[in-house]
Amino acid sequence: MPKYLLLFLLLSLASIGAYSQNVLTWEELEDVTFNDMFSVEVGDYYSFPDFGEGPLSLNNKVKQITGYIIPVDAANNYYVLSKFTFNMCFFCGKAGPETIIQLKLAPGHRQFYLDERATFKGVFRLNEDDVNQCNYLLIDAEEIR
Repeated sequence: MPKYLLLFLLLSLASIGAYSQNVLTWEELEDVTFNDMFSVEVGDYYSFPDFGEGPLSLNNKVKQITGYIIPVDAANNYYVLSKFTFNMCFFCGKAGPETIIQLKLAPGHRQFYLDERATFKGVFRLNEDDVNQCNYLLIDAEEIR
């Protein structure tokens, strides 16, 4: 009987390790600096990201993260996940762009509401130069319940 208990414990620890490898933390996204450069598209200076090794190593990997939903334009399916609630987020000027991830939601998702706390899973992507999108993207994002 003890050998089954040992096997169970080993399998449990292995599954916890696999789960934690997919979890993206907001602290990992802080490894970025911003450089103001002139953007022809914007017609002004814009802060372009210079990602550190942490975010670079996560690029194009399936990740999940929990945060607060900000429906920037729900009618056009433009949602952002934030480390902070709306009154403390990037859009209010109280946090940096490293505290938000643009959600590119998979089809068939439900409607989401402001400051709703949720967890999403998708392909994590870095955006270095498209000024019309956030610096961090979660592609084909699906809510995990």
